[in-house]
Amino acid sequence: MTIQTQGTSARMVYQWDDTINGSQQRAVALQSSCETDLTRLEDLFDEYHGFDSTNRATIVVGDPGGGLASNFGYHSDGSTLITVTAWSGVNPAATADTGVRLEFVAEMCEILMGLRNARKGSSWDPGGSNGEGLSQYLAELFYPGGYYDSQLGHGPSRMTAWLNDPTRPDWVTKTDPEDKQAGRYGCAFLFLHFLHSQKGFSVKDIITKGGITLEDTYRNLMGSPGGWNEFSALLNRFFPLFFPATGPGQTQIQYSPERCNLFPLYDNYRRTSPIGTEEIAGYPTSTPGGAVVITPGLLCTKAEYSWNWLDPNSSLACTVRPTGFGNPVVSWVIDGTAVGGAGSLNVTGPVDLDRADHPGQPDRSVQAMTFSAVVSDVSDYTGAALRLTLKTADHLGTEQLTVETNIAEQYAPDIPPLGSVSWTTLHTHGVRYEPRYYADRDACRKRWDEFIDKYVRVRDINILLTLPDPGPDGLRRAAYAIQELQRELRRLQGEDPEMAARLGAELAGILNVSPATLQLANLTDLTDLTDGN
Repeated sequence: MTIQTQGTSARMVYQWDDTINGSQQRAVALQSSCETDLTRLEDLFDEYHGFDSTNRATIVVGDPGGGLASNFGYHSDGSTLITVTAWSGVNPAATADTGVRLEFVAEMCEILMGLRNARKGSSWDPGGSNGEGLSQYLAELFYPGGYYDSQLGHGPSRMTAWLNDPTRPDWVTKTDPEDKQAGRYGCAFLFLHFLHSQKGFSVKDIITKGGITLEDTYRNLMGSPGGWNEFSALLNRFFPLFFPATGPGQTQIQYSPERCNLFPLYDNYRRTSPIGTEEIAGYPTSTPGGAVVITPGLLCTKAEYSWNWLDPNSSLACTVRPTGFGNPVVSWVIDGTAVGGAGSLNVTGPVDLDRADHPGQPDRSVQAMTFSAVVSDVSDYTGAALRLTLKTADHLGTEQLTVETNIAEQYAPDIPPLGSVSWTTLHTHGVRYEPRYYADRDACRKRWDEFIDKYVRVRDINILLTLPDPGPDGLRRAAYAIQELQRELRRLQGEDPEMAARLGAELAGILNVSPATLQLANLTDLTDLTDGN
């Protein structure tokens, strides 16, 4: 075995074991990131100038001696040493690179604990459960994707070793002097998430106000004791050890969350459950349509375009991301109908069917819709996420859907559920014109934009820039908007009668009203202006 030197940076030397596959590549990766990571760690610890060109730390990619990484503490004589595994066999190489980087962060974190203790008195124990909890916390913070990559051997198992312990021992008011048992430092790891995500303290404040125990850290931050009591009571409410909580027939609950951070946990308005929707493309099919003479847009003449019916055959993914929950149980409702477990869903709701001769002005009707419905848990290390995927064999048009969720706590029935609602569409059948139509439409829009740019220099014409878009309660708003349109068009008529006439005709067509509705003086017949003249 020969240890090779890859290079140096301002505060570090990078070496690799030439008998270990991939070690040189990992040394190259470390050389590109360690200075930045050290600078960030120094800021979090508020400890600077521990290393320089006369006292470089040596980082070796090789055999750390039975674990994933090792260090021998801080030294001021250039002998500080960190050894990290090369992650041989991990693919792709970028994942292995992330592996050595997160191990460097964990080990350098412990070295800075020793430096801080030497300068400012004892707090974090680099060889104890609180120090190991902090080193894992910062490795997760710096490289979350790598921390939760199954190939790199980290993830929630450290935390769940304590969470699923039937006694959940207190490693907040006391510190284990060794850092070998995940069931002990896992408690510290989770408590740090509690301080940051539940109590709202910055990571820097948590580190710089650290005490001999985590209870001391809590007292330093809060000004009063009680960290273990608050932490354990909150977890016992949302993540109880047994179900039911009391009485005969108890069984211990085994939790397997996707991430280490179980916080925040709320029972009030601070909870959120936004619903996101996305159409997932399928394999589109088309059927013949015909030809139609239409105007592709404002300021454009009519022309003949061919068109087909297009069925996108897409599905709709509805995803809710609850925050503030421990073990959320989601009930889905589509257009007032609850989604059951049978996999099929029948609802009734509005459907818009395109009209080839009136682009953008579909016919609306209320129809029965049938979906296949699949509910899945897509949670990951970024947070909880529950998904409903809808697929239909119907080809009705643009189906207007109301998506609702009702979210309850699985093990805390006293907490009231939280409801959310979203409105979305699923396109199952529609008109698709030949490419020339869309090119002409884009050209029309460009001419419209040029007209607006020119006209706005004369006077604000905001109502024409923002055409009416009434909401569900928009009758009064629509009437007001038409009045504004009338007013604006009359003003424009005094400046440019021809332009006012053309705009009035186009707007009458868009609004599907008679030209007389716009009440333009001296424009007794607007229909001539819509046939290409």
